[in-house]
This record gives sequence, structure tokens and C-alpha cells, in this order.
Amino acid sequence: MFDNNPKKKSNYDPFQEDFRNSLKMGLDLQREIFKDANINSHYDVMNKTLENIYNEIKSKVNDTEDKTKLNKVKTIVYWYYQLPINPKYKKKTQRGYQIIYPENIDIKINKLLNLGYQILITQLNKLKLL
Repeated sequence: MFDNNPKKKSNYDPFQEDFRNSLKMGLDLQREIFKDANINSHYDVMNKTLENIYNEIKSKVNDTEDKTKLNKVKTIVYWYYQLPINPKYKKKTQRGYQIIYPENIDIKINKLLNLGYQILITQLNKLKLL
């Protein structure tokens, strides 16, 4: 039952097997929702799934380089939330202030959300949750 060999190195696994399986199922579901939303250009859903995956793995990452990458995902998520109240896009018209986005804002949103997704996928690979 117990191995008394002191020279044998053991790898510490912070996840129990049943918890790992349920976590994988939830993360797989979030990834599939993100893919479907990406195909249909539902940016709100994409952003919410990024936030969900980020919240699941942020406490499990220990490396400082990986934490800085996760902070980049966090800034992408909050950047998307700040779009409607960004003063750069508010224009004064005859009817008052209106939000007017540039023509290529969809491209920028899609690019940044997919970049955040790629960062999260590499972190999931490092945590062996894929």
C-alpha cells in the first residue's frame, strides 16, 4: 500500500481523480460553447466562456510567467466589458451621446478573444486538463 523507498521521487498531483474528471468535463463543455459562439460571432458568449475557464484555472497556475499570461486573458475579458462605456467610442450627436464603433471593431474583438482562448488552451495543456 505504501512505498517505503525514500529514493523514489513522487510527483505531487493537486487534483484527485474524480475531481479532475469533473473539471475536465466542465472545461470541455466551456470549450465547445466557445467554439460554437465563435462560429456564430456571439462575442458576449465567447467572453463569458473565457472568463469561466480563466476562473477555473487561475488558482491552479503557479509559474510567474504563466500568471502573466493569465493576466493578459483577464485584461482581454475586462477590455470587452469596458467597450460600451469607453469614452473613445462615445460621440455627441443631436440626440445626445451615442456609442459609435469603428467598422473594424468586430475583427479586433474576434482577434483578441481568440488570442485569450489560445492562451487558456496552452495553460490547460500545461495543467494536463485537456
